[in-house]
Amino acid sequence: AEAELHAGCVARALNVLDRAVTLLPREHNLWARYVRVLEAAGRPETARRVFERWLTWRPGAGAYEAYAAMEVRLGEPERQAAILERRLEAFPTDAAVLVVARFYEKRDDVRRARKAYEKGAGMFVTLTKQDLETDQTSEGKWARTLVIRATSGKGMIVRQSGSNVLLSPREEEK
Repeated sequence: AEAELHAGCVARALNVLDRAVTLLPREHNLWARYVRVLEAAGRPETARRVFERWLTWRPGAGAYEAYAAMEVRLGEPERQAAILERRLEAFPTDAAVLVVARFYEKRDDVRRARKAYEKGAGMFVTLTKQDLETDQTSEGKWARTLVIRATSGKGMIVRQSGSNVLLSPREEEK
């Protein structure tokens, strides 16, 4: 495919890449190259179809991130949001919760940001305010607490320690 691209034969390169991902579907670098070439060639709809094919092979979170990044470049925030939500479903991690919630916070979409945090609260152990105040372990002392305020004045307490994020509804504002 690279030789075809250097020769200026984009159609041939795309043909080679399509055959390559068909024969070697678990070679994720081939899929990534394929969608980059499609996007560069001005074929975003085809790139989306290829991304969807790629996702059927259950690649890592990086595939979802690349897909979302493409939608950013194409100016499609709603598509980006849908892909980030799918990434959260496929890889329910603390980092995925925060990426989705922060995406909505940046767009002042409080309702959807709260929904993302609530989804995270359902995935992880819920702490109470008292747990945070009385945690005397070295981990508890090291952990940091953030308050995410929504327009209603209520928010979530997010406690991050290492790779773990624990969420709980905020009981009252001080």
